[in-house]
Amino acid sequence: MKTLLLSFGLLLLFPMCLTAQVLSCNPDSSRRQRITSSSIPNNYTCYMEMTRGRSERYGTGFLISPRVILTAGHNLAYFPSGKVKSVDLYFGSIDSSTYLCHTTVKLEEGKNCFYNKGYWINGKIRRDFAIIILPDSNVFQKVGGCFQYDSTLFSRTLSNIHITGSPGDKNLFEMWTDSTTSFELMETYIRYDLFTEVRNSGSPIWTRTLTGMAIVGIHSRGYGNCNAAVMLTPKVYGIIRQWCLSVDLVI
Repeated sequence: MKTLLLSFGLLLLFPMCLTAQVLSCNPDSSRRQRITSSSIPNNYTCYMEMTRGRSERYGTGFLISPRVILTAGHNLAYFPSGKVKSVDLYFGSIDSSTYLCHTTVKLEEGKNCFYNKGYWINGKIRRDFAIIILPDSNVFQKVGGCFQYDSTLFSRTLSNIHITGSPGDKNLFEMWTDSTTSFELMETYIRYDLFTEVRNSGSPIWTRTLTGMAIVGIHSRGYGNCNAAVMLTPKVYGIIRQWCLSVDLVI
């Protein structure tokens, strides 16, 4: 009985079960594969070009519902160098002349662009997420779907995770993918040995389920010898839903 009570107490202290253990974190760039043809989930993922002040910026994002793109908070958040006023989104990108669809969105904070207030690049990983709300579902219809949010995902054992995005050591517009079984889920973030570079910010961390591709998290940045993402917990998804509801959009 004492053993059972102790085990129950530990579960209360550490509610997120570690589904895989990072024993040594040495991301391997040679493990990545370039995406060279139209495929899911690359079709749901977008290469992003932005202008902040006078500087070009790049990142990755992905559809989480017919009108909502999820990305890293630091891709859009305010910096002294200026705001991101518009973004070009290329879904299903293969190269500079081959992609499934392209759209340009002018951003207005609090209307079609939301991120955590006061967020800075060195802020907490758990706050590093943002959304862009599209004016309609045309992109969703062209790409044929979106990633799924699964509220029960973290109650099950995950065997592997994947990343799809545009790494900064490769040509612009190129999308690459990597997979690993070496990761750990913390309470608000994920650590893993997936290889990432700049431009991977905002990439979907996803896993396969019986019904499609479910989002595990949003890639943020390096964390020690590993890399890390915001975990798409019910709490984070709840914040995203509230942002959408503030402009009368239900997801």
